[in-house]
Amino acid sequence: MIKYYYPDSTHCYRALHTTHAVYQSDDGKLIARTMKPDKSALYEFETLGFELLKPGARYGRENQPAPRVRDTSRVAKEKGALALFSRS
Repeated sequence: MIKYYYPDSTHCYRALHTTHAVYQSDDGKLIARTMKPDKSALYEFETLGFELLKPGARYGRENQPAPRVRDTSRVAKEKGALALFSRS
């Protein structure tokens, strides 16, 4: 599968075998040429970019790595220990 990114911030997916070409036009725009869903003809559209998706791979927000959280357990234990010693 190919994921195309449109200039209006949306995207679409196309099967790899339906893509004919991706090229840069004379005015510098990235153009994709692909087969219509009914296989009647090729059509062209402007795209900001594309991504080749691997078979069996899952893509999306739910698959993004979780943000790193600082482990404060050691610091909290040290502060707790310090608090115990300072209560004399």
